[in-house]
Amino acid sequence: MTEALEKAHLTKDDIDLLKGSDVTLARLSISEAEGDGTVQHCTSIWDEQNGSIRTGSDSHGPRIVNFADILKYDYFPAAQMLDELARGDKYMKMAYRPKRPAR
Repeated sequence: MTEALEKAHLTKDDIDLLKGSDVTLARLSISEAEGDGTVQHCTSIWDEQNGSIRTGSDSHGPRIVNFADILKYDYFPAAQMLDELARGDKYMKMAYRPKRPAR
């Protein structure tokens, strides 16, 4: 495990949410994040020879974070969730009632 990843692993004593929610985040390079598998299904590789993007991270080349495996192979229903959010799920519409201005 790299030094950056060791710093990224937090315990509940390390988190003070009064300082903001950003305290739970770590800024890592893609190669550092690949070390613990957290971006395994989120990255693809730029294939310079063919001028194309290859899904997965099993080849050499520049990494791209594009969530292709998740969307293409339905790793979890991310596309469906995003579609429902974009259309405004009927339950979300019922739950959201904007305040009317006082007259």
